[in-house]
Amino acid sequence: MLYCGYFQQSCTNQYLADVTRKDLLNFAVFCRDELELSTRTAFNKFARVVAFLKTHTIKLHDKRDTPKLVNEEPKVYEKEDSENSSQRVMGKNVCGLRCS
Repeated sequence: MLYCGYFQQSCTNQYLADVTRKDLLNFAVFCRDELELSTRTAFNKFARVVAFLKTHTIKLHDKRDTPKLVNEEPKVYEKEDSENSSQRVMGKNVCGLRCS
């Protein structure tokens, strides 16, 4: 639950009952400006925090508070790009798994 760690970094309240709408809005700004996350990632992290708060019957946000989601054109990789990256990984320990 890394998104909760990010929320704790942006919000200094110790108890969930003390969290305000302003804290939630500050979290959205924190994701965008401090963490420099993409709009998609910031949107997802905000949605997860809202869902987490909702499970504890805390509803603080308005639909207008949700970060705007901008669909960016995905980067296109050529075949030689993927071959080069797989060659760099081969034989290295990635995520605790050994590639052969």
